[in-house]
Amino acid sequence: MSCRSLHRRLSDVTLTPLKALVCALALSGLSCGGAFAADGAGRFSVRGIGAKSCADYSAALADRAAVSSYASWLMGYASARNRDGTRTFDILPTQQGLDLVNIVAAICKGRQAMVVESAANEAVALLGPMRQEMETPLVRFEAGGKSVSIRQGALVSLQRALIDKKFFRGPADGAPGRPFAEALRSFQKAEGIAVTGLPDMDSFIRAILKR
Repeated sequence: MSCRSLHRRLSDVTLTPLKALVCALALSGLSCGGAFAADGAGRFSVRGIGAKSCADYSAALADRAAVSSYASWLMGYASARNRDGTRTFDILPTQQGLDLVNIVAAICKGRQAMVVESAANEAVALLGPMRQEMETPLVRFEAGGKSVSIRQGALVSLQRALIDKKFFRGPADGAPGRPFAEALRSFQKAEGIAVTGLPDMDSFIRAILKR
């Protein structure tokens, strides 16, 4: 599946706003394929609801309990990929579990026969450039009366990207603060995404994957 094809499906996902994801992935030029270990014939057993079809997954998105079950499986899948990945502490830059749920939903759109594990594998490959290579402390980032927990190393990556794009004047030290939140707001406004001042997945994708 090409990222150009993926961008058309992202626009139809309504679980959370993904407008930024649509544009950024379409422009990223990344391969959505991914490698994994298996037997000599390339086969492996998929356990749990990861073996369900994308049709089942898409239908379940309207059911909060079902979404919770899929999110739990996907977090376990992400943990396994973290353990097996080369120079990988965390495949995701954010801590919000629904971020991966949304991306898998977008990949599943229009590919109803695919199993959820295969869609998750494509998501991991797609988001590879944003992975965290080493453990760093969790910090609390506050903006606009809201807050999120995020790894300091992920903030460093986002700060560097915004420095490169001339939105932030540094330093790239992974420290939350008003100047960085204001830089994020300016960047989000320029990109036409939700202006929160928070380091959300939309902002990471726009800043790091978009060229």
